[in-house]
Amino acid sequence: MDELSNLLANDDATAALPVGVEPEQSLFVSKKVLDGQAVLFVFRDEPESTDSGWVLLTGTEPDSWLDDMDKFEERTVAWALEHDPTLRGILAAPADSSFERDTVGADWAELVDG
Repeated sequence: MDELSNLLANDDATAALPVGVEPEQSLFVSKKVLDGQAVLFVFRDEPESTDSGWVLLTGTEPDSWLDDMDKFEERTVAWALEHDPTLRGILAAPADSSFERDTVGADWAELVDG
């Protein structure tokens, strides 16, 4: 493969991720999202070696869902970016960050306590 073909082949949703975020790192996705509903709310817990710390939600899940891992499935950062490239703009946010938006395609707004 020549250099141009190689560059084009690597020009995907995971190119140029923020420092410390790798495409193979895991994140958790609400089953509502996996059923086709839009990602409208995300938050980041403390990342660990293979876990990015990110959780993707529709924003309509009840609080009780957060305590029930059966309501989530593990996916990779690469998978998330293929499904919603707008997540790239917030991936570098620190732990304890959360973002929301009203509709798909809208800008992410950071939620600030206080």
